[in-house]
Amino acid sequence: MNENAGRRVVVLDDDALILKVVKATLERRGLIVEAFDQAREGLQAILDNPPDVVLTDFQMPNMSGTEVINEIQRRLAGRSPPCLVLSANPSEQVIAEAYSVGAGDYICKPVVPGELTAKVLRALADAPAPRPFAAEALETVGPYEVVRKIGAGGMGVILEVRDADGRKLALKM
Repeated sequence: MNENAGRRVVVLDDDALILKVVKATLERRGLIVEAFDQAREGLQAILDNPPDVVLTDFQMPNMSGTEVINEIQRRLAGRSPPCLVLSANPSEQVIAEAYSVGAGDYICKPVVPGELTAKVLRALADAPAPRPFAAEALETVGPYEVVRKIGAGGMGVILEVRDADGRKLALKM
């Protein structure tokens, strides 16, 4: 079994073709890939549910890749996933800027599938392994009493919970 199967990668790029190539390449390796063509939308998804790795374009409208990385590191202090930068600009200045804000690696466009895969897999190897969700250890989630774990998947866990009125509900986390 692929040890990285089910791990999440979020990709931010304003180029639809790049998103398609990156998504297809990484999904062939069993990774779950969420692609965003708007940096702010992608950043919010990252902050709401941090992935195992982030790939961000260096230059996008409204928000640059360095701004994305800075915001991830600021808002997810201590829990920031590895961030890799994609760019069509191979200049030393751009590469140095990407590394200076904390990029773990730099991938030049056009994307070479083998290089992309190798760099993402290396970032996953360096990232903390995902911890299984221990629903059994929970007694409450917010206002709900946890009854039991119903199931789990790559995107979370489903719990059977009971509200204050005693009604049973399913809660996705």
